[in-house]
Amino acid sequence: MNAIPSHLSRRKFLTLTAAAGAAGLQSTAPAATPNNYPPAPTTPGFPYRIDNKGPKGIAFESWLDKARLGLVLNDFQKFCILEEYGFTNAYSRPRYKDVVLPNTQKLLARFRELGLPVIYTVLATRHEHFQDLPGICRKVLAHDLKMMDGTPYHLRVDKEGAQIDDALAPRPEDIVIVKTSSGAFGSSDMDNILRNAGISSLVFTGGISELCLSSTVRGAYDRGYLCTIAEDATITGNADRQKWAMKFLDSAYGWVTTTSDILQRMS
Repeated sequence: MNAIPSHLSRRKFLTLTAAAGAAGLQSTAPAATPNNYPPAPTTPGFPYRIDNKGPKGIAFESWLDKARLGLVLNDFQKFCILEEYGFTNAYSRPRYKDVVLPNTQKLLARFRELGLPVIYTVLATRHEHFQDLPGICRKVLAHDLKMMDGTPYHLRVDKEGAQIDDALAPRPEDIVIVKTSSGAFGSSDMDNILRNAGISSLVFTGGISELCLSSTVRGAYDRGYLCTIAEDATITGNADRQKWAMKFLDSAYGWVTTTSDILQRMS
C-alpha cells in the first residue's frame, strides 16, 4: 500500500483516494447505449447495413454481400436422396429431381463463376464404434437408420451413403465439413472455419428442411451470421413439414426466398 503523506490523517487520505478513483471511473465510462440500437449504419462484429426495406430490416446487399458470402450445401448425401437407402419417399424423390437439384446446380454454378466459397456438410461418423457421436445421435446412426430391406445402415464417413450426390460433387477447393449431429455449428469446427475464411453471410440449400437444415441455420443465426435460405433448393419429405420449417426459419432466423431471387440480386 502507498505511504500516507505526513500532512494527512488516514481518514482524509482514504477519502481523497476514493474520490479520485471514482472520478477516474466516471471519466472513462462509455456513453449510454441509445434505445434505438444499432444507431450506426453498421454493427460491431459481422457487419451489415440497416435498411427497413430489406428482410428483417437489413439491406438486401448485406444478405448477399459477395465479399463475405458463402454457399452451404447441407447434407446432400446419397443416403438422403437415393431410394435404396430408405430415407426418400414418393414426395421427396420427384421434388429433389425436378426442383431441388436443378436449383442447387444453378446456385452452385453462379458461386463458382464468381469464385465464392462453397461449403458442404456431411452427417456421418468417423469412428468404427461411433465414439465421436453425442448421446442419442449415436443410437440413431448406429441402429435406427435402415436400408430398404430393414437392416441397419451405419452412416460412416467412408460409406457410399455418406458421399455427396455425384451431380453436386465438391471440388478440391471447396470446404467439406463432417458433423456428428443435426446442427453443423454444434458438432463441428464450422464456425472457426467460416470466420477464418472471412465469411459472415450464408446461402443455405439442402436438407432435411425441418431437421438438420433448420438446426444448422439456427446455429448460424446464434453466432451472428446472416442466413438466406433458398426454399426451392431444400430437401424435404413432406409438404406440410416444408411449409412450417420455412415459416419458422423466416420468422426469426433468416431470409427465406427463392433461387431465382437470389440469382437476380447477385447479378
